Amino acid sequence: ESLLVTGMAALDLQLVTDPADKVGAGDILDLEFRFQNRGNDDADSVTLSMVTPADTTLEWWPDYASCPGTDGGACTEGYTGEVLMDLGTMVPGEADTALIGLTVAEAPTATVISISGSLTGEDTEGESLPPQSARAEVLIAEPLLAVSQRVNRATVARGQTLVYDITYQNISSESVAGVDLVALIPSDTRVVAAPGALVSSDAKEISWSTAELGAGESGRVLLEVEVQANAAIGITLDNEVTIAAGDELIYADPAKVIVVEDAAKVESWIDNPDSTRVGDEFSYTVNYANTGNESAGGTTLQMQLADDVNLIDCDDCDINDGNDGRLTWSLGNLAADTQSSQSVRVAVNAGAAPEVYALSYISDDSAARGLAGSVDAKLAALRERRTAADADKVIDIVAERSGPVGVSSIKVGAAAQPALSAPEITAPERVVAGQNVAVQVTFGNAGGAAANDVTLTSTVPSYATATALGGGQCSATPCSAGETITWPIGV
Repeated sequence: ESLLVTGMAALDLQLVTDPADKVGAGDILDLEFRFQNRGNDDADSVTLSMVTPADTTLEWWPDYASCPGTDGGACTEGYTGEVLMDLGTMVPGEADTALIGLTVAEAPTATVISISGSLTGEDTEGESLPPQSARAEVLIAEPLLAVSQRVNRATVARGQTLVYDITYQNISSESVAGVDLVALIPSDTRVVAAPGALVSSDAKEISWSTAELGAGESGRVLLEVEVQANAAIGITLDNEVTIAAGDELIYADPAKVIVVEDAAKVESWIDNPDSTRVGDEFSYTVNYANTGNESAGGTTLQMQLADDVNLIDCDDCDINDGNDGRLTWSLGNLAADTQSSQSVRVAVNAGAAPEVYALSYISDDSAARGLAGSVDAKLAALRERRTAADADKVIDIVAERSGPVGVSSIKVGAAAQPALSAPEITAPERVVAGQNVAVQVTFGNAGGAAANDVTLTSTVPSYATATALGGGQCSATPCSAGETITWPIGV
């Protein structure tokens, strides 16, 4: 309801916040101060003031605002303290707004942000008008999600690849539904590999989604991009990564890389047989190379084995203390145009998956090192995408074998089994009564594994007596018609 005051100025102040009731850590809180002169006389020396609330800093402000807490009174981004806005004279009926932006702290100590503003002025006689105030409280929402990224090198040359290792987690105490992880790849790059991802039509937005992320649950994805030939020397490449669910949108800290003229280019890939069987042994060949035009210093090669295999031996590798299947080789300085390999011998465990994966990763001294997590977690999305119906939305998996990250898979069949062949008997078709007859029995194992405790048995035919048993034992003596002869073959 409007109230018209006659014969004097009458100030009014309202405050609207966006969001209205809840804001997340690290988010922007918009303040809209609405002020007016509702009287029928001028209001002079009108001033709007506020103090930045606890756990917030100044993000933006009106051009006419001043911040007394700084040298010269100029407002700056990140400022905390009093903010003054000199509005001058407000004529009767005049109304306007002042927009201020606040950034909420990444780790706030309070649970509520309390905002207040004050509007003061004088009448035409120089007397103070009744001050007006406006207040609002906005809850600080419990953060649900966290995301971070690392890149495998600090500098890169044209034609080389960058691998972004992106980690995400539900840091709340409840499950979060509908989680979307999105990467906007740097300009002047193209996607080489993004296991499990969907790719936008312009190939610039890479996204992963999960229907539900349990309380405390975390995961990792890998994104590999190639720097294009037209990338300008000296520019900084920045991969923008966000994770979102519902109204929450969280940004990962930047992982910046500078494009340079010359650089090392380290790569790794894995060779192994196409197939194996449960219980069998086979060897991985972990290949690595520096195909760049500068040497790579402090080079480290890593391999992640799946839980489906058991390590037997590896060439001069260091085994992670956690016994989590991670192997490391410290290669030191890797000269330009150099290629070599390491061998890893494993056995396939009982209960192995039908397809077993392994991962290799190489980095030099400019890299963000480390290959955390199991290969199963990293490549679950890869298995899904190989059977994806919407194949035109994903990247060709052949590309996933190039670059610093190497991916390998091997088909696993059932364990080898013995297979005894039916005995074949060789004997004369006709015999003379009283004449000795030789009978030969042939048998074998056509399977892929040894047959143990093998026994051959035969029954003496009618009208005959066995006289020579060839190492067998008869069920009676004499060994007459109907008796059983047993030969213990063994293995």
